Amino acid sequence: MVDRRLLTFPGGLNALRRLGAIRKHPFSEAATALPATDCDFGPFKETLTAAPVDRIDPRDHVHNKSQELAAEFEGQPRLLHLHGLCIAMLRHDDPPDEAATLFLRMWEEEAEFLIRNLTHRWKISAIATFRDCGTTESQRRVGLALALFFNMIKLYESERLYSGRRPAVPFALKNRKPYDIALDMGSFSVAGGDLDRNLMLYLWEDCHVADPVIRPLAIHLLNVFNAERRTVFRRLKTMRGRVEASKKKKEASGDPG
Repeated sequence: MVDRRLLTFPGGLNALRRLGAIRKHPFSEAATALPATDCDFGPFKETLTAAPVDRIDPRDHVHNKSQELAAEFEGQPRLLHLHGLCIAMLRHDDPPDEAATLFLRMWEEEAEFLIRNLTHRWKISAIATFRDCGTTESQRRVGLALALFFNMIKLYESERLYSGRRPAVPFALKNRKPYDIALDMGSFSVAGGDLDRNLMLYLWEDCHVADPVIRPLAIHLLNVFNAERRTVFRRLKTMRGRVEASKKKKEASGDPG
């Protein structure tokens, strides 16, 4: 039996659930902050979010979360504030049914507007929300896949900052050490490996055949990621290019090594 003190997550699933429950305490009177589920989104796009006002007691009242988001979206279309509020509710226990209905309606009817106006951070939050409240298997599957993908990218890129290198700067090829990696998986070959390309292929193919409600957001996020220079995928591409350039240089010079 493994000593609990040697585990990354002592207590496993049950312990993680207990920690998650602390953060997911439901908002009080949540439904009072939402409009009717069949509301016209037009006015929400045309009017701007007002400046936040004072918070109230109790601390878990939905008004306080609404005002926190108002500070972030002040001067921006109210639809963005409503979208953020629905996501916040859906991330907590016992969200009102109206939150999921409005969230899905927004992405069914206003995807172009949301993609154009939301920050990438909020778009990633939205794709992860489909994992929890999607009404089709496709919505939940793609939401889960992209939530895991972007969260793992965030973890890796955050830890890499401790290397002291800027996010767009790849490691030097000569610095690689022959250490074993986790679970004895065998390290990725920069020169000949295709794990990075296959992973993106799986995601892209799944997103292209996804439910039409989630598809525009999913494809947009993958396209944005593809254009981003500050990722492990782009750095690996650069390193692979250097390996190939070095190989061609040696072949041209007649050097067999």
